[in-house]
Amino acid sequence: MTKQEFNEALKALNLTKKEFCEKLRVNYTSLVSSWFRVVPIPQYAISWLELYKTAQKYEQVAEIFKKEFIFKGQESTSFTRKEFEARLQELKLTRIEFCKKVGMNENSILANWDRQSPIPLWVEAWLNTYENTENFKKLEILFEGFIKT
Repeated sequence: MTKQEFNEALKALNLTKKEFCEKLRVNYTSLVSSWFRVVPIPQYAISWLELYKTAQKYEQVAEIFKKEFIFKGQESTSFTRKEFEARLQELKLTRIEFCKKVGMNENSILANWDRQSPIPLWVEAWLNTYENTENFKKLEILFEGFIKT
């Protein structure tokens, strides 16, 4: 994804770079100083944009069901390896599938996260957005069933 495509994607989602960083829980300074200059945009950020686009499409539906079952509203300051593994299991997502979606090497996760370094904050935000998107997809299928009958 080029810088221009990234900026256009943010504009289409009505997000500023700062809002994007807040939602994905990444450092704004890193985005501005490193992304596109030193390193390409990380795959996890690209996949989050795609998930967010899908989730935003269902914003009105989300408001209706918000209190029922879609959003957990969990905001934490730390995310442990145990919680990460539990969330993957809850979402029926293997570690390998997660790594492919976010463009990471599985060995990096096994060797570093919660052993040598904390789990990055973006991981929990990405998993929450992934969960919301999966729930929206289920709702869409449900609604299609009602419309067809």
